[in-house]
Amino acid sequence: VLDSYDAEIMKQKYPEWGCELQVEVSTATAYVAKLLEEGKLEAKAANGITGACHDDDRLARTFHEFAPIRAIAKAAGYELGEMFNREKLAKSCGSAVAKAYMPEIIAKVALGRWADLRRYDLTAMLVANPQAYLCLSQEVPEGNVLVDLYGALLAGGWKLDGPPGPETYDDRQQRFLWPVSVSKGFALDAQGLPVDPAGRQMEV
Repeated sequence: VLDSYDAEIMKQKYPEWGCELQVEVSTATAYVAKLLEEGKLEAKAANGITGACHDDDRLARTFHEFAPIRAIAKAAGYELGEMFNREKLAKSCGSAVAKAYMPEIIAKVALGRWADLRRYDLTAMLVANPQAYLCLSQEVPEGNVLVDLYGALLAGGWKLDGPPGPETYDDRQQRFLWPVSVSKGFALDAQGLPVDPAGRQMEV
């Protein structure tokens, strides 16, 4: 599940409401970290950029999931520092709904989170949640960069030693599932392969 808000509903609220899903539900960060560990997703060479992971509040406070996003960031080539407000103390940067009805406040919240990063002389804000990316993208200070970790890893390509396992295949649509970056504008073609916004098939 790409969005941690959705993961919280599927893994916690559905069982509370008596409609528990009869499938394993995994956060996208945990799933991608597993692919990296299994060698199915290639790590990229170090890029010399130091950044910090933004722990979105649902992953941090609901699931207590901290290691996967850091494993992804390292695999994407980034050197890691840390902000004081991290893990269970992480600051929320807002949500897509909040941005829709109070954009001025979300812009101020985003600036506050960027101030956290700059306080430690770090360059890159590393995120793995589309709503966090949306909110933090409102105010990116000069000299800093906002990084969608899925997009950063996608450029590294896949390494498959054999046919993809069942976890990467959608039986209903008869296509393979690839990790694509929604915030970077990538989509899937009819065969389930990633294409860029111009419709060109990307190398995987």
